[in-house]
Order: sequence, then C-alpha cells, then structure tokens
Amino acid sequence: MRKIFLVGLVWSLLGLATPAYAQEKPSRKKAPTKKEKPVVQPSNPSKDADFEKEKRKQADEFGQLKTQQEKVFRQYRRSLDEAFLETLRKNWRNYAASAGFKSDSTVKPNRQPVADEQAIITTKPQDISQIPNRPFRSPDSAFTNKSTLPSIVRYNLTPSEETAAEAQNNLNVSYFDTPIALPYPQDMRINIPAYLNERVVADYWQNIIQKDYLYFLQQILKYRVQMQLNDWAYYQLLRSIAYKISNGEANQTRLFTWFMLLQSGYKAKIAYNENQIFILLPTKSKIYRNTYYKFDNLNYYVMDAPGGVVSLNIFTQDYPEAQNIISLDILKDVRLNDKIAYRSLGFAYKGKEYAFSVAYNPSFVEFSKDYPLTDPYIFFRAEPGEFTRKSLIDNLKPIVADMSELSAVNFLLAFVQKSFAYQTDQEQFGREKTFFIEETLHYMYSDCEDRAILFAYLVGELLGLPVIGLDYPGHIATAVSFKQDYTGDFTMFNQQKYLICDPTYIGAAVGNAMSNYVNLTPEVIVLE
Repeated sequence: MRKIFLVGLVWSLLGLATPAYAQEKPSRKKAPTKKEKPVVQPSNPSKDADFEKEKRKQADEFGQLKTQQEKVFRQYRRSLDEAFLETLRKNWRNYAASAGFKSDSTVKPNRQPVADEQAIITTKPQDISQIPNRPFRSPDSAFTNKSTLPSIVRYNLTPSEETAAEAQNNLNVSYFDTPIALPYPQDMRINIPAYLNERVVADYWQNIIQKDYLYFLQQILKYRVQMQLNDWAYYQLLRSIAYKISNGEANQTRLFTWFMLLQSGYKAKIAYNENQIFILLPTKSKIYRNTYYKFDNLNYYVMDAPGGVVSLNIFTQDYPEAQNIISLDILKDVRLNDKIAYRSLGFAYKGKEYAFSVAYNPSFVEFSKDYPLTDPYIFFRAEPGEFTRKSLIDNLKPIVADMSELSAVNFLLAFVQKSFAYQTDQEQFGREKTFFIEETLHYMYSDCEDRAILFAYLVGELLGLPVIGLDYPGHIATAVSFKQDYTGDFTMFNQQKYLICDPTYIGAAVGNAMSNYVNLTPEVIVLE
C-alpha cells in the first residue's frame, strides 16, 4: 500500500494523471440498494493527521531526490563541457571545400504548355504509353539515424542560486513575427576579437559554460515543443535568439547558435577564416548550392557562406551529447502566430465558373523564404498549416464529394492547372526555388514542381488515393493510382498502375503525358 501511495504522489507532484498500476483496485462489494442504508464511517482525526504527515514526508523526500538528480546532471554536463574545452584548443585543421551540389539545370518551358483538348478526348488505346521509371536517390538519403531528445528534457531545472533573481527578466525575441519571451537568467553576450583563431573559439566556450545556459536552453525547448518546430525551424529559432543576445554581431550569433545546437544534441562543426565564423551542418537530405565538407561519410554544409569561401579552418571533434542530424522534413505544421492572408482563386471547368478564397499564414511564407533548396520529396511531404489545410478542404471537398474518383481527380487537375499564373523560378527569383503549399498560394507565379506538390496534397487529403511524383529532366509531374482501371498514359510502381497527371499541362485530363516527356524515364518521388 505504501508503494502505491508513493507512486501516486510522485505522479501527482509532476502534474500527471496517476497511472492505472498505481491506483487501488475498485472494491467488488455491491453498492447499497435503496432499502439498504450506506454505512457511514466515523472520521478519525488521528488517522487523518497521520495521512497528512506521511504525505508531507513523501513530498519532502521527492523534492530532495529531484534536487539531487538536478545536481548530478549539472555536474555531468559540466564535466563534458570542460573536457570538450580541452579538445577545442588542439583539434583544428584547414580543409578545402567541395563545390555545392547542382540542382537540375535543364531549362524549363518559358510558357505553360496547353493541351489539344480534342486530341485528349479522342485518345485511342494504341496511343497509350507505359512510361518506365527509376527510384529517386539522394546522395545523403542512405543515411538514417533515430533522432533522440537531448538528455536535458528529462529534468525540470531551476535557475542556479546565483542567478535566480535575474531569472525573472525576459529576453523578448521576434521569431518570424511571432513574439517569444524567455526567462533570461544571465547576460550571455560574450565579446570576441575581430581577428579569429582557435584560441578565440576556445575562450568563447570557456566563458559561455560559466553561464546558466542549461536552464535557458530548457525554456527554449519548451517553445520548440509548443510551436512544433522541425529541426530546421529550431535552428532558425536559435539563430533568432542568438542574434538578439549579440545585438546582431554575426560571429557572436554563429558561436552561440553552434554552442546551443551541440547542447541540444545536434551534430555541428565550427569553422573560421581570418575574420568570419561559420557553422557546418550535416542534413539527412541533400542541400543544393552550399559548399560542403565531408566528415565520417556525412556532408557538412556551410551555412551563410559567401561564394568566395574555398577553404576553412575547421574543428573536427564531436561533442559527446551531439548525435542527431538535422532533418529538413516538416511532418507537423509549424505553429507561428495567428496571422491570416487570403488568395482569391478562380477558373472555368466544363462551362462553369468557380471562385473562392484560400487562407494561409504570411509568416510561414517569410520563414520559407530562405529554406534550403533540397530534395523534392521534402516539399511533397510537408504538412501545410492548419489555416491552409482547413481552407482548402472547406472550399474543395463539397465540390468533389459526389464525384467519381476519375471526375474528382480531373477537377482537381483543372483547378491547379488554371488557377495559377505560370513563371519559372529563374524569371521570378533568378534562382531555383521549390515552394511549400503556402508559398504557391502567396506568390503571383509558380512553376511545375510547385503545382505538382499542391495537386498531390489535394488528391491525398481529399480523395485518399495513392500519389507519386515524377521527376523528369527540367519538369516535375505526378501520377495517381485509381481503385478502378482506366486507360491513359501510365507508369508502374510497386506493382501498381499509376496514371500520369500533369498539373502544368493546361487542359490535359488524367492519363495524358506531355509528348516531349513520354519517352523519358523519370525518377519516382515517394510521398509516404
């Protein structure tokens, strides 16, 4: 009984529901009937006092245990930090960079192609093509590791005694127009000299570990969980906080960001040339354009690197607690502020005009502006924000609800083909840029991959049909697997037939591939 009481008390102090195994078993005695009078037990002041005394005793013991655990954890991290400081003074080497990976440089059409609707209607079986395909492969995609939460999340830390009074002060940060107020136990700004060497970085580490950074980091991690930030968004959050602490000084910002990444459990390397600090991050998917260095079969991409950087002095040692690799996947919607913008969309289909407004968060568009150019499946799999998801479903679901699967997919194809003006990324941005769904709704123009991403999401979300992406040289389309067998251009994947659906090919219905891509072999982008 005492064991059950202790377990229940611990869970109660943590603010959690008492687990079933810690609850007393219900009595099997029958409830009194109307004729029976319930037995009222007389109160026993002595037993009540004993209970309260035992409760206070257990609470005190738990508090002492928690304090001891926190003390041991802080000592453990301090020993890691000091050992790492010793390696910071010697494990440096100059390395030459590898040129960044190049994205598909095949020239895209300057104008959105338009299908011959009469030819589509009269397509004959002998005109149907089976398009061969090959699996999509990224140079980094073979690497997998399980992300684990940093050990700090297992402890409810309190500010250290010498900084407890200052812990009530807030550091106010604007993170893509989302206000964040962090309890700030100490001033963590550490000035560094203009001319850099290994000793400057080591001295910075020696100074920063004197601060109560563990408590501060735990407050940051609470925001991360609350806002559902993916790895890249969390890196950006650390940058925003570091920028505020350092008053915008670039080298201080990067040193603090690197330090907090390591303490958060992420692999990251620090590097410098004569007057600039750089952070090197490995990612699970490839990043195009960024110069990179290879360590332990991982590509470490240079963040914020100017084009002229060809070699850096790099610290090669790993921090013991840093084992995770940055993922660019957005598998949960990033929860920023509640700002809403609207995009009015309209198109004609089978003699009927359709018009509606779709909502999105402009702050997410700002967050996405400098998102790394990476493998296309990252954008296909990304979960849009709740505003966008609900808006698209509310507008489109009533229209397709009573349609057959073929009619519904054709309607969604027409919607994406005709509602957005076409322009290549080079024309609009002067560089390649793949859109998340919110960006397609925000920007005036979009091109093939942006439309394919939106269309694939709509088919999966509204109709529940399997979809794959098709990555041709200079073009991205999609293919859909139907429950019934329909004729048209198709490709086979995992022993399933997928009919070609091209959201860029205006007027082209299901099963119609562009003539100049029929004889090409695309890579299949798996969306699950």
